[in-house]
Amino acid sequence: MSRSVLASRSSELVAGCRFSGGLAQRNAAPRPSTRPSSSVISLNSGARAVRRSSLVVRAYQSQGSRGRFRGRGPPKPRGPPKNDDIRGKEVRVIGSQRENLGVMPTKEAVSLAQSEGLDLVLVTPDASPPVCRVVDFGKYMYEQEKKKKEAKKGQSKAKSSVKELKMRPNTDVHDYNVRLKRAKQFLAKGNKVKITVVFSGRDMAYKDKGRELLDRFRSDVEEDGHVDGRPSMQGRQMMMFLNPGPKKDKQ
Repeated sequence: MSRSVLASRSSELVAGCRFSGGLAQRNAAPRPSTRPSSSVISLNSGARAVRRSSLVVRAYQSQGSRGRFRGRGPPKPRGPPKNDDIRGKEVRVIGSQRENLGVMPTKEAVSLAQSEGLDLVLVTPDASPPVCRVVDFGKYMYEQEKKKKEAKKGQSKAKSSVKELKMRPNTDVHDYNVRLKRAKQFLAKGNKVKITVVFSGRDMAYKDKGRELLDRFRSDVEEDGHVDGRPSMQGRQMMMFLNPGPKKDKQ
């Protein structure tokens, strides 16, 4: 074999080794990943969450601003109309000392009240012309609230002024004394007391015992209360009413 042939074959072998080595290096080198890294994923998800929460907050705020006064309207002014809120051209004015100042234009009456450092308050809108008072509005509202509370107290007291005590025709001595003591306590507090004898079943045959029981009760409380009318029978109940204080003799 000639030297030229050997040289060409050796050069082909070297080139083949270089080619195979290049392929091995290519196969061994790591390929770049097309997927985003975990840090990038976390940043993207956080941005989405912030964007989503801001949208929810905006939607809630817009809905709340639209429905805050839905169906209610603006708050109503507290108390009766006063000063420039009073409608009508003329009003009858009651002065700060409760004197009748007569009929005058509304604007003039407002100026009069404000010159005294007070307010013109509409108190009788249905009158012709409407009646207004020159007062301190805050003090006037305080007095009105106080009157309402006193009226409610009077109503509750009127409802609870009548106390009822029930007995049977055959009530024993101990139960009788307990009711007698309670009746005296109620009368001492100014309450009216209703004494009721309840008949059930065969007790209806002993109405005389019930009447005797009421007569005895009346005599035992005569120093603390007196009978209002005669005992009355309604159905299966015999009733007697006692008023506070002893009976006054007619002169």
